[in-house]
Amino acid sequence: MSANRDRKRDEFETRGKLKSPGIYVSGKNWLDHSEACARVDQMLLTGADMAKLLTSGRKASAVRSHLGHLQRDHGLAIANKGGVYRFDYPDGVASDAPARPRVEPSAQRPGPTAPLADKPVAAPVPVPKTVAPGVVATLFADAERLIGAEVARNASEDLRRQFEIIRTRRFERVTDEPGILNNLIIQASSYSVVRKHFGALYPDEIWKFDREYGTYFFEAGKVPAYGYGDWERIVLAWGNGLLGEAGEAPVSDLPALVQALRRAREADWSSFSKRPRSRIILSLATALPKVRREVLANPTAFLDRLDELSRRHPGRAYEAADRFADGILQMGNPLVCNFFKELGLLYYVKVDVHVGDFIDELALKRDLGPKQQFILSWLLAREAGMAPFFLDKILYVGGKYCKPALKTLFQSRRSAYEREVRRLIEEIPANG
Repeated sequence: MSANRDRKRDEFETRGKLKSPGIYVSGKNWLDHSEACARVDQMLLTGADMAKLLTSGRKASAVRSHLGHLQRDHGLAIANKGGVYRFDYPDGVASDAPARPRVEPSAQRPGPTAPLADKPVAAPVPVPKTVAPGVVATLFADAERLIGAEVARNASEDLRRQFEIIRTRRFERVTDEPGILNNLIIQASSYSVVRKHFGALYPDEIWKFDREYGTYFFEAGKVPAYGYGDWERIVLAWGNGLLGEAGEAPVSDLPALVQALRRAREADWSSFSKRPRSRIILSLATALPKVRREVLANPTAFLDRLDELSRRHPGRAYEAADRFADGILQMGNPLVCNFFKELGLLYYVKVDVHVGDFIDELALKRDLGPKQQFILSWLLAREAGMAPFFLDKILYVGGKYCKPALKTLFQSRRSAYEREVRRLIEEIPANG
């Protein structure tokens, strides 16, 4: 995408990346490059000699051609000091943001997941024209340090796992069928009441479901390697077990299971928080067929499309999650967003209690709905120089393990931070 580049925008975003380089995972980067070219771009943020640049997978001639492309087509300054190449912006700070926002509308690519984008979408979110550099980035860097200090004091394995993701800014995509389905199971059970009941936070804890349903499908401490057909049989076995307890006849397919559980009043939502076993079965019985159609058919294409959408159009990305959630029982937008981000879509966040509480600490001019909170998280992440996944992770982990210290930190910077948040909120359309 070299034609008609917004060079000022490219320079602005490159300066922002220099403040917090992170890592390249997959998909398109801030310059619309992917794979080997994106790896070269990433190395130029911290400096690399030619030998290191060649580890990107490009030949020397191709690397030199790419360096020329960055200078010629993107208008970026690159220094070569002692054989070390790097983007040449020592201060890493832009004095002005570009006039044209990066999140402008763009044509949607057709593909196997095109039905997700078949409804009208919201207007793009404008990017602010001025930036007070460093306020948000410094605040979240200090929040990350607080979590790191807590890791040194706290022996929690969950905290250690979560902080490693934050520290390395590394979270790989999940494209294998068992991995995608394990993620679906964990996210479907991440509703607080259900999570507390089953106690399964990671795939290697899925074995805990066996003890609730009286089955023997899993091995303790081992990540399941089951495909779609296996999970279909497992969910049917769990559901037929509940039907037997209610004196109902067994069924042979997932749609019939949903109807039978409803007849047995296992879908009585008024008391559903007390029925975590039923909730999981109904969620999975309605989610599995959709995941097979829209994700498993071509996981890479599905993730590529949503990655590009979520990097540019947060409002549309939120709406795509809404459409995916349609028809899945008790697994609405927040849990679908969680499913997407845990597949490696780093521009998705789960807007729930920890984000809401964090925002409610501020004296806002107007209330924010879930979609607006989603967009605000996206904009805050851009200010912080990281993908929204990692900003959300800092808020979640900090709120869970060191909330008093985190609140004290944000309160100490309240005035400057609130000005930044207010400015960003003003850029969010009233309808999200």
